[in-house]
Amino acid sequence: RGVAIAYVCSFFLPALRTTGNFGTLWGVQAFVGGMIALLDFHPYWLANPVFWCGAIALRMSRWKVAVWCGVFALFLGTTLPILLSVDTGTT
Repeated sequence: RGVAIAYVCSFFLPALRTTGNFGTLWGVQAFVGGMIALLDFHPYWLANPVFWCGAIALRMSRWKVAVWCGVFALFLGTTLPILLSVDTGTT
């Protein structure tokens, strides 16, 4: 239950500060923006459903599945900084 509460709370916290007209993006805005980014084949939002599959596996005591889901969700979530560095030409 604690995982679900923390996840929902993250929607109401600042997620990203921009220098443009947007100012601070909140968690819910980042979540929705990530779903839209799927249309451009940016996979980082997919960390959300993979994370929840891992949380369900953890609840069912399927430890290995939960670990692999966590590792894969971490990988997917970190693709955003990689994509940004490629887009800007920096490494």
